[in-house]
Amino acid sequence: MRQVGLDEDDWLVLFQALVEAESSYNPTAVSPKGAYGLGQLTPDTARALGVDPRDPSQNLDGAARYLLAQLATFKDIDLALAAYNAGPHRVVEYSGIPPFAETRDYIARIHRIRSRLAGTPVSEPDIRVADRVPARAPVLIDLQ
Repeated sequence: MRQVGLDEDDWLVLFQALVEAESSYNPTAVSPKGAYGLGQLTPDTARALGVDPRDPSQNLDGAARYLLAQLATFKDIDLALAAYNAGPHRVVEYSGIPPFAETRDYIARIHRIRSRLAGTPVSEPDIRVADRVPARAPVLIDLQ
């Protein structure tokens, strides 16, 4: 977390903002794409993480580990959020934040929520991040 300038308090605010953006704190929220729960884990991601997405505690654990994995891989908050939303392969494919309105709006929304929760100014997503993108998407394995 320190690699991206997050201390423990910043991490908690970021994760809370992600949960608010993903599900509005609804543990039974289901997306049109089948993502479930507080962290809106897809069935494939939940399976890879070894969590039951219908169990709120496991869903939060999986969502936190998945976001931490994206932060460790991309070493950038905006890229990690883009990877959480669109998939790490999309971040690699586009050498940065994918040009999807949904993903860009998602990142901006999380920044707004973080700002509100932390009482700090809103930062804008940095879409010029090609130099920070690895050559290939990480394989989702053993994130424990």
